[in-house]
Amino acid sequence: MDLGFEATKVDGSADGSADKTTRQHSDGLFLDVLGGVGDAVRSHVDGTRQAFGAKVDLSYVANENGAQRAGHMIGEAAMFVGGALLMKKLPGVGSFAEGKMASIATGGLLGFSTPLGEGQSGLSRFANTGLGAGTMAIAEFGPGQLGKLSSIKALPEQSLASGFARYGISNGIAGFTNTEASSFINTGHGASAQDLLVGTGAWMALGTATHQLGRFANWRAAKAESDAAYKPENLPWQFKEVKDINAADLQPGQKLEPGNYRVSFMSEGAERKASIYVSQGAVNGAERAPVVTHLHGLNPNGQAEGILPELNYFKLADKDGAVVAMLHGRDGLKGLGTYQSFHDANFGYAVPPKGMAPYSDQVSFGDMMSFVRDHVPNANTENIAVSGFSLGGKMANRIAAARPDVGVVASIHGTMDKFDEQVMNTAMHKHPIDGIFVLGDNDRVLPLNGGKSLFTLGLENNQLGRPLRQAEFWGESNGNALGTVNDTPNFIQRDWRSPTGDNKVSEYVVKGGAHAIDGAVPKRNLIQWLMGVPKPENYFDARQMSWDFMINALRNQAVRHQPVAVSKAS
Repeated sequence: MDLGFEATKVDGSADGSADKTTRQHSDGLFLDVLGGVGDAVRSHVDGTRQAFGAKVDLSYVANENGAQRAGHMIGEAAMFVGGALLMKKLPGVGSFAEGKMASIATGGLLGFSTPLGEGQSGLSRFANTGLGAGTMAIAEFGPGQLGKLSSIKALPEQSLASGFARYGISNGIAGFTNTEASSFINTGHGASAQDLLVGTGAWMALGTATHQLGRFANWRAAKAESDAAYKPENLPWQFKEVKDINAADLQPGQKLEPGNYRVSFMSEGAERKASIYVSQGAVNGAERAPVVTHLHGLNPNGQAEGILPELNYFKLADKDGAVVAMLHGRDGLKGLGTYQSFHDANFGYAVPPKGMAPYSDQVSFGDMMSFVRDHVPNANTENIAVSGFSLGGKMANRIAAARPDVGVVASIHGTMDKFDEQVMNTAMHKHPIDGIFVLGDNDRVLPLNGGKSLFTLGLENNQLGRPLRQAEFWGESNGNALGTVNDTPNFIQRDWRSPTGDNKVSEYVVKGGAHAIDGAVPKRNLIQWLMGVPKPENYFDARQMSWDFMINALRNQAVRHQPVAVSKAS
């Protein structure tokens, strides 16, 4: 606790005298600061000995130069913060050490072990004990109190900004109070501006850093848990084994058995892949099986297959007797590394590299659907749902506009730009489409209100995205005006519904939602760490909500026997 070393008279020898001459020699800035950190630890050892009647030489404290004094203050702050963390982890201490009281007890112990200078009494030791405990009480209870402020509450809870605003500032206040009060106790006057600056800054930096390290530790633990969950033996759906199929090897009309397939096929002169999941109910059900398709976001090469487990679409398909078909993006597009992406006329974000012929995933999507129609005869391929995440959501909008067999569109953290809208208006088949659109107001990749993003700096037209335009476009396309707006604690919902109530477009803006599939188990890689982790399913489950919306819409359309027009819009 001895943080303000202003002209402190210390008990430096048996007769009470002390050498107060400031040390002239310097070992260099780094070593001086390091030496000061060591002095902080040493002083508490000596303070403990002193409390039990031993005579100690504390001249090294009084003789510190500026850098050593700063190091002493940094070391002091580190002992408080580190000691509190250690106390909470000590076995056998029980619930007392697992909460805020452990930190307060640590502060009290360090205050008690602060060495007393000449003229100080047991009363000063008692004051130091209370000051140490009070310092840690501020550090422990401060974040919760600061978190009640509207400006801080609005920050994403897991962000660095939130950690600094709550833990950094509260620790800074604790450090300022500690430095000033300890100077009064030990010297009879306030701390210098330099001491206050160092004391406050050291506590603030350590508080923020400890919070970030805690986040990282939680991330590591969650990563281990999610890695275990995604082991093949722990996967929740019925058919775990992926069966490789080359479409060219199947006989015309040959039926697929229930299972999980990785299908290779040729499209526009290039080999493409798709994940096809055929549930038991899709083969043996009395009614034709609903078909849900998906388009993943921008992925590193070969990573597409991990998306469907993350979405849990296999398990959901088992529940509803559905077929799931996911087109894999084309490998080899260049950017930050090589990645899988989609392409279409004037698509903007994904331009084929030199040497790759222009192509359209409208064609590849159609080839995938032809495979499903030919080899899963009970699948209802006349009226399907198309869904997508991020860049896949952008592509899903285009496919829904261009294909007369699409009755439902779902976009999770997708977007639409002016080029998409131009292409969609030209290709539009005039039939009503149900749609669900999930966005987040903390999306760092495709900002809610458009504009540039750090993650899309190298992509063309990156500033033109308009996520909010998606639902508006489909509502207008259906001829419906904006109806209800529902503002809940977790999301804001906007609905467009036809006068008859037959077709519906819904938009959900998740409060604090990052660029991630809310409700999914985080992948826990560096990219998702930067983009932001999804909200838990008890907050908002985009997977379940979008799936249920698509299945219910397809079933309602089937009940109404809604015709699907094929005439082009004028």
